[in-house]
Amino acid sequence: MDVRSGWASSGRARGAVEAVVASRRLEFEPPRAGVTLHLEDFRNGGSFLLPARHYWSFVAGRDVLGDPSGQFITTRAGMDWLLASCGNGLHHLERSLGIPASTWNEPIYRVDVHHPLRYRARLPSGAERGANAHFRRGGYTSGGLPEIVTDPFPVADTTITDTGIRPCSSPGENPMTAATIPCPSCHESTPAHEYLAHKAAYVPALRRLTCVCRACGEVAELQVDAGAIWLGYMVAAGAVQFSAMREVPLEGLSVKHHPRSVELRLGERTWTVAERGPH
Repeated sequence: MDVRSGWASSGRARGAVEAVVASRRLEFEPPRAGVTLHLEDFRNGGSFLLPARHYWSFVAGRDVLGDPSGQFITTRAGMDWLLASCGNGLHHLERSLGIPASTWNEPIYRVDVHHPLRYRARLPSGAERGANAHFRRGGYTSGGLPEIVTDPFPVADTTITDTGIRPCSSPGENPMTAATIPCPSCHESTPAHEYLAHKAAYVPALRRLTCVCRACGEVAELQVDAGAIWLGYMVAAGAVQFSAMREVPLEGLSVKHHPRSVELRLGERTWTVAERGPH
């Protein structure tokens, strides 16, 4: 046996294996230079969206936010484009961000992270809690938006805003102007979403809603009956949503004003909304 040829054969085999491993590594791990350039796109900030229930459960009143397993964010410019192109519809948002359809059936908040590169910014691996069946490696969502993940970050380094986007009945349809409601002060009828959803603030413990009438500017802080869920968009979205996630069309809703409250009636169900305090 030629020992030298044996070593040569062994070396060739080892080299072949290393070549295969290297090619597989490149398939899953973009070149370092590419990763650096990708991260640079986030130098001017990053953004992500939160459904309202997550905001009130995990963000409101806390000093730090973000998923400990890795918080997915896109670029601020990408988020600007997405919100400008969605036409106030949730379906386009879900599709662009790789969120399963109809997952977000509630108001949506935007979180802008001012310095995402300070918080161990990296490409997502797919092992993060937020990864789902739509996840793709390489730093882009299934809808083509750039994305990275970061460690949790201080709320002080963020800006959180209500996008104003509300649930829609079907793709491309926005029922937010389906109903009108008269202001108790000036009695001017305005689109329901302008009266009930404008500057809305939902607090689960109190179910309190701040409303502004676009016609006269009257501000009323309303206390919602515990039997109603998300009254802030009950009228705005053209549907009443119950705890079982059933939706009842708004058609047939009657609104009756009392000196200190508003009564909403739909079929056999009645909700009483009292100004500045429980009814």
